[in-house]
Amino acid sequence: MMLLKNNLLITTLSLLAPLILHAYDATGEFHRLARSCANEGKTDKALTYYKQALRTNPKNFEAAFDAANMLYNADRAEEALVFYKQALNLNDSHAEVYYNYGLCLLRLEKFDEAYVAFAQAAKRNPHYIKTYVQMANIYVTKKDYAHALEIYEAALKINPDSFDLYYRMGSVLRSLEQYTQAVKAFEKALEMQPNNPYPILELANTLHMVDDYERSLELYRKALELKPDCAEALYNLGYTLKKCGDIKKAHKYFEEALEVHARVLEMRPDYPLAHFSHSLSNLTLGKFEEGWPEYEYRWQSYNEKPKEFPQPVWSGQDLNGKRILIYAEQGFGDTFQFIRYGKLLKERGAYVIAQTQHQLKDIISQCQYLDEVLSDREQLPPFDYHIALMSIPMVVNTTLETVPNEIPYLNAKEELTKLWKEKLSSDKKFKVGICWQGNKQYRTVFLKKEVASKAMRLETFEPIASVPGVSVYSLQKINGVEQLEDISKTMEIHTFGPDLDEASGRFMDTAAIMKNLDLVITVDTSIGHLAAGLGAEVWVLLPYPADWRWMLDRDDTPWYPNMRLFRQPERGDWDSVLTRVVQELQEKVEAYNREQHVSDLKKKRNPSLFDRYAHRNDIRVTAQEELPTELSNIVDTMTQRSLAIQDTRDPNHRRGLIHDHKVLQERYQPYMQSSEELKALTQQLLLINKRLWELDKELAAGRSSIFEESFMNLVTEIYKIQALKKMVLNQINEISQQLTEKADLQN
Repeated sequence: MMLLKNNLLITTLSLLAPLILHAYDATGEFHRLARSCANEGKTDKALTYYKQALRTNPKNFEAAFDAANMLYNADRAEEALVFYKQALNLNDSHAEVYYNYGLCLLRLEKFDEAYVAFAQAAKRNPHYIKTYVQMANIYVTKKDYAHALEIYEAALKINPDSFDLYYRMGSVLRSLEQYTQAVKAFEKALEMQPNNPYPILELANTLHMVDDYERSLELYRKALELKPDCAEALYNLGYTLKKCGDIKKAHKYFEEALEVHARVLEMRPDYPLAHFSHSLSNLTLGKFEEGWPEYEYRWQSYNEKPKEFPQPVWSGQDLNGKRILIYAEQGFGDTFQFIRYGKLLKERGAYVIAQTQHQLKDIISQCQYLDEVLSDREQLPPFDYHIALMSIPMVVNTTLETVPNEIPYLNAKEELTKLWKEKLSSDKKFKVGICWQGNKQYRTVFLKKEVASKAMRLETFEPIASVPGVSVYSLQKINGVEQLEDISKTMEIHTFGPDLDEASGRFMDTAAIMKNLDLVITVDTSIGHLAAGLGAEVWVLLPYPADWRWMLDRDDTPWYPNMRLFRQPERGDWDSVLTRVVQELQEKVEAYNREQHVSDLKKKRNPSLFDRYAHRNDIRVTAQEELPTELSNIVDTMTQRSLAIQDTRDPNHRRGLIHDHKVLQERYQPYMQSSEELKALTQQLLLINKRLWELDKELAAGRSSIFEESFMNLVTEIYKIQALKKMVLNQINEISQQLTEKADLQN
């Protein structure tokens, strides 16, 4: 009987349970308990209640959405994804759900699916600004800035008053190097929020890219007024100070930049960029002791790390009998400049292993002070210590006075040097190698901007190619060679073709060629470091401001005694640089020609200019047909015979000279009767030849050594008078041509 009553009770309760639970609203209670636990950080317990709420009511959209958000915030994206999908299945009209769903997919690195989710959110709410930002960011992550820009432009058509869209679009435009449009975008954002320091900061950063440094400084100061603790604005203020003014004010601005970055570091001692910029300012000012330690912040400044090995970093330990690995870390020019420290380590008793960029292995292998050279693609041998190449100056305490500058420390391959010497031997002019552009492939737009400021257009070198007596050779490789097709026809430049540095290895032919040139003129790029390290004479053309390694107010450098620096007096002024270069080059070519003349004199043992008459004792009357018929040669030979007649004591020789002089006078007479100017030029030429005769006698007497100043002064005067003689002969030829044309017209 009792059993029947119990069964009846159970049956009754089971029938009434749904009604009781409905009246009690168990789903709502489970949802409330879930939220309470979630707020207390009890994620697992809250999840249990959310699941119970959804079991009691599978159509509870809010429970599914809340559970998804809680799991996302707890960094449990995979689980959150399940609940976001459930929420969307229950109701897909909410833009916020799609947006959060997209964020969850982003965290799981499902970028394409995330993009679709954000697009769905924008479709449901075209004014949901954050969705456009996330869609654009997906493209920015892929460095597809063009598509990111399209999204912002489309979004602004619907939301023309959005601060966020203009602000974000400015950054994308800057990444596309569309600086003028980026400035307009940031200015538009600033109109909407004039007291927001962040668009002020970004506008200042962008103006920096278009060289409007003065306005940048004003904006950085304004941003600091609004937000005095903005370390980024203060850092950029110091960075920009170094770009301001002209070369005369450089010291003032660099000292001020040092003070500003010191303030930044007081505010944020862990700010890598401020440390690094502080380092570069000190190095630029020649304060190497202060600069090298902070130069170590270069790694953190660019989110990089030095190489890691089980062996210890070398920090000054005894190297006698030890094996040390030194490895390249930055550009080719940096490797060429700092590989010299391998020799210093070798002198400390080390076995030196150098790891370089694979492109440089062949040329660096020519360094005799390195025991092994490997590329960055090869397996390393055993070693005891290691150090990044540009950290060595800090460890060895390099100062301005102790820079290791023994030149050469780089070498070209001997057989290649001989080969190129033979190939270039037919060119007797002053041979100049030029390079006008460096590598354009850098990590950030800011670094690209720095490199672009160093580059020139090839046609800017045209005044160099126009200097008389100069042959110009292109040392350009890869970047910038396309400009060779566009140069003017008046600029003659020799090229070596696409095979340069191919068969023998990168820079190998270039190094051998530079060993056979008279001068290398280049912008600030790896070619300058290679040429200088090889011992070639090199002139480097520098922008304002120049890189830290060239310091300030110097036309020389402690790094290379064979290098001269030609600096822009102010930003962008390459014309002044080239004007000075051409003046210096002209003087250098003249000196080169004088040296060649001295060399020729040495080879000929200094014969007299008039020895064909003055030293002969035999009787010789020149046959009439052997005498010149061109007017300038007639006048020149006639005046020389006149001088020889006065000088010779041999009567037989004198008769021959008189005969020659008479024949030449007969040929000269018709011209003289037709031109009064010719008579004056003839007298000038007689005086010129007389002075040359006197100087030649002094040389022939051999009273001075060719290494003495008096001898060089003598040769210099001869060189100048010969140049004057050439000018007079050209004027006589012009008269001859005019008289000939006049006679033709009369006939």
